[in-house]
Amino acid sequence: MVWTIPERSAFAALEGEGFSPIHARILTAMVMHRYARERRKLVDVLSGHIGLERTQSVYAAIDDLLARRLLAVTPYAGKSLLTAAPDYLVRLRAEKLTASAAALERLGRMPIERFESLGQMTDAKVLESFHEHVCSAHRLIRLSFFESLAEIEGLADLRDRAEAGVEIRVLLGAPKAMKDLRGASHEKRAKRAIRSWREATRNWPNTEVRVARTTQDIECGSSASIDGRLLRLDVHEPLAERSLMGEMLLAHEAGGNLIRLFDHSFDAAWARAIPTRRWPLIRRAAGAWRWTATAGVTVPVATALQDSAWRDLLIGVAATSLLAALDENRTRLQVWWRRLTRDS
Repeated sequence: MVWTIPERSAFAALEGEGFSPIHARILTAMVMHRYARERRKLVDVLSGHIGLERTQSVYAAIDDLLARRLLAVTPYAGKSLLTAAPDYLVRLRAEKLTASAAALERLGRMPIERFESLGQMTDAKVLESFHEHVCSAHRLIRLSFFESLAEIEGLADLRDRAEAGVEIRVLLGAPKAMKDLRGASHEKRAKRAIRSWREATRNWPNTEVRVARTTQDIECGSSASIDGRLLRLDVHEPLAERSLMGEMLLAHEAGGNLIRLFDHSFDAAWARAIPTRRWPLIRRAAGAWRWTATAGVTVPVATALQDSAWRDLLIGVAATSLLAALDENRTRLQVWWRRLTRDS
């Protein structure tokens, strides 16, 4: 989680009155986001904030803040939740920490921030924040591009996170999809982008590049999701504008439903997309047609058998396999059908 300017001002005030950076960040996050979580879940949430990645240090700091009665344990539905103490301002002022109390009081009155505009795609803040967001990732980075080459700012940051164990998924537009979206001249550009990313990430661990075959699967190009808690959404009209003409919207953790909608859409497109590496492509092809192969084996065997329970069983298996194959390859069949009807 990236700290906002008011949050940075708050923990600067706290540090100025003797709080350690970790204590200041925890107290700031608890007040700003109104967290009420069980200890283990709270530590997991806080570790997503920059400067709070070391969970053991976070556990120790929480204990210190509980001992100072700046955090409190609140019972709820049979659970023990940790929250900011109801009288934390009174206690800070009693300790003559007036600057800290004033800064946290301002935060406590602010509405929970769900969205933030980072400006036009060409603004420096968009590029600078990408570095900050990528470096805060712990689990999974979802990246969607139209036809950008692997020469983006932050490429080294992505490689570092991959080497640190973070999974990275890069979704690009297929040449045919980009031709349909932007015209014939973009078909070659898409091919260059695919080669560029495949070569750039060839030796990266935990990284895969796939190609989306339909314009619908790539409409959120130039957007990214970080660990399911931050969403960088390039807002523009892809049918009329280039992605660099858009505005970058940042959705924070409090905008979780929007982030989950993006992640769900991305993951569905990812499942339909074509891997660019050999072995993932082979595994995908084998998985996509396993039901067809099952039906292809069971139908002739069932036909050769005389009426019996075994024959009925095999016919049932064949029918189920064919239906599963049709369902799993629904998108592929729709693409083929559109091509056939358009050509005719």
